[in-house]
Amino acid sequence: MRDELIAGDAMSFAHQLADVGWNVLAEAGPVAAILHGSLVTGDFVPGRSDVDLLFVVERSLTDEQTGRLLDAVRRADHEGPPLDLRVVTRAVAASPTMSPPMEFYFGRHPGEPDEIETRSAGEPDLVVEFWVARKHGLSLRGPEPCEIIGPVPNAWVLGNGLRLLDRWEGLTDDDAKAELMVLTACRIWRFAAVGEIASKSASARWAFGQVPTLSAIPAALRRRGGEAGVSITEREIGDVLATAKRATKARLSATSRLR
Repeated sequence: MRDELIAGDAMSFAHQLADVGWNVLAEAGPVAAILHGSLVTGDFVPGRSDVDLLFVVERSLTDEQTGRLLDAVRRADHEGPPLDLRVVTRAVAASPTMSPPMEFYFGRHPGEPDEIETRSAGEPDLVVEFWVARKHGLSLRGPEPCEIIGPVPNAWVLGNGLRLLDRWEGLTDDDAKAELMVLTACRIWRFAAVGEIASKSASARWAFGQVPTLSAIPAALRRRGGEAGVSITEREIGDVLATAKRATKARLSATSRLR
């Protein structure tokens, strides 16, 4: 019951941010404020899960508008839940590319300094955000996501996943990111197998059902559930990454042959 109340608080925070951003971005022509991620899929974990919010606007942001948005977001609730907030133009959302430009990004995560990015020329991770927001997103303001965001080819999502897995293979000694790497690898693997992005927890349960010897998966789920002192070794992380990578490369190869 406590977690449900906290998730309710996070949803209220998302609505508050949508209202704040809508007002601040008035001159840029706000089109939609789309909530996606764990709050929508029902997998929100207090203190670990982000509030994922995507703003779509008609026109590129000026420096003044970016500054006002940053100030407003920080004033909204500095002690609020972890946050990933992005702003893109309608044209970018309507016709996604493999590395879409982004007007603004603000990230707030426990134990890390705020991340701020303005006018990124290309952001490969956005293709996954677009895919998820179009399929599972909830419009807090404006039209439904599928009316705003254009289709994203599955091959682009797979390519982005493979890029992450390649990078993480050199970071298996980073215990602080073990849970994230293992659970996200399960999401990438499941997408390669069934063409659908599920929550971290659901993807992990699916992956463990496929290969029950991957001991890092239940360990990562226990960490996600808040259990302290759960060990995940570098080898265990590497086994999950390698399995997900094989499945992703095989699906990409099959997709290429079908073209």
